[in-house]
Amino acid sequence: TLTYADGSVYTGSWVGNERSGQGTLTLAGGGNYVGGFLHNKYHGSGTFIYNDGGKYVGQFYEGKRHGQGIYYFPSGNVYEGEWLDGERTGYGTFRWTDGTVHQGQWLNGKRHGEGTLTYSDGRVRSGLWEDDKFIS
Repeated sequence: TLTYADGSVYTGSWVGNERSGQGTLTLAGGGNYVGGFLHNKYHGSGTFIYNDGGKYVGQFYEGKRHGQGIYYFPSGNVYEGEWLDGERTGYGTFRWTDGTVHQGQWLNGKRHGEGTLTYSDGRVRSGLWEDDKFIS
């Protein structure tokens, strides 16, 4: 166990002087990560609980959300799908608390490409999205 100068605490595996392998990092400013580390960065499977109440469960690469994962927003909305370099990118499903669901392609956190938006009242908008806007 190591307590950093800022009050953050790490418990887990080390390789040399680097966090590497499985561990838990509790951040002094709030937030908690449990999972894999490589070269001091979140890497592999893990769970990060953010100080705002958000929670990510999934894959990390070089400290960022990357691969398959689920993000639970503090609002209650949920995104499940692909991540690239910390952003929703690739295929994913976003569920709003009112029951509205978007399934389709994402780019840099926005709906982009083929997708289907199904409103909670049953209406459907399916087609091409660009920069989070429905095109056709």
